[in-house]
Amino acid sequence: NELLSFWHRAHGDQEKALSSARESKNQDLVFNLLMEQGKWKAVLDQGHFAEMISPAKIGFRIALARLLFDSKNQAHQCSINLLVL
Repeated sequence: NELLSFWHRAHGDQEKALSSARESKNQDLVFNLLMEQGKWKAVLDQGHFAEMISPAKIGFRIALARLLFDSKNQAHQCSINLLVL
């Protein structure tokens, strides 16, 4: 399914590429496709950051949250979720 994901991506079908990547269970591939597509909420929800605790990685997660949320309540809730590792 990884190869199929790359094939769909090369042919411009981002949704099928993402679906194939998810089926392959390759979290790095899913992460990269979500980033390419600007699906910030899905990146955060994916849980790919669960083991990341370095300051740089936490900063990256917070930057994604800022891209995703614009209201104070949502941003506050997201910050709480990001800090719970």
